[in-house]
Amino acid sequence: MLLDFYDRQGYEIDGERWKKLSKDCDYTRIRETMVHGYLVYTSWNGIHKKYSKEKFFLFETCVYNYKKKKFEEIISIKYMTESEAIEGHEDVVKMIQDGDIEWKKVKKNMEKQNDEKS
Repeated sequence: MLLDFYDRQGYEIDGERWKKLSKDCDYTRIRETMVHGYLVYTSWNGIHKKYSKEKFFLFETCVYNYKKKKFEEIISIKYMTESEAIEGHEDVVKMIQDGDIEWKKVKKNMEKQNDEKS
């Protein structure tokens, strides 16, 4: 599978540079918030699969439910830009704080917002 690599600003980089950046937790971690037993974690991945039918994205927010000292992934929301990822992260945190955590509804609403920005 052919891959393209990008930095956090969306500039194409070579595989060696991506490899170095991907090992730097301070670079890959955008936001990390623990709220009401959920971990909301937003990160940069910087990979685009050429010829993939999947929508192009560089960032991802994952929500994990903390049960029995294990994290179980609930949802994953993807973004193209760092600013969208930060905004999305904060929106998910607020939804959890407000008790609005119907996950299918949350994911659908977040993806709709991302589509409208594209």
